[in-house]
Formats: sequence, structure tokens, C-alpha cells
Amino acid sequence: MYLASLTWKKAEKNFTPNTVAIVPLGSVEEHGP
Repeated sequence: MYLASLTWKKAEKNFTPNTVAIVPLGSVEEHGP
């Protein structure tokens, strides 16, 4: 399920207080000469 594609009403219906959201975050940095 993509949160970005839901309206807030649909998101409110689908998520409960015990819902766990996984938000992948990361960064890319070049190292070296």
C-alpha cells in the first residue's frame, strides 16, 4: 500500500493505532579520490 496514493479519508480507514509503517530511508555518498 502506498500512502502517497491514498486520500486522507482512505488512509484513516486503513490504519489503526497499532499499524506499523515502514519508511525506507537512506543516503548515498561517494567516497574516494
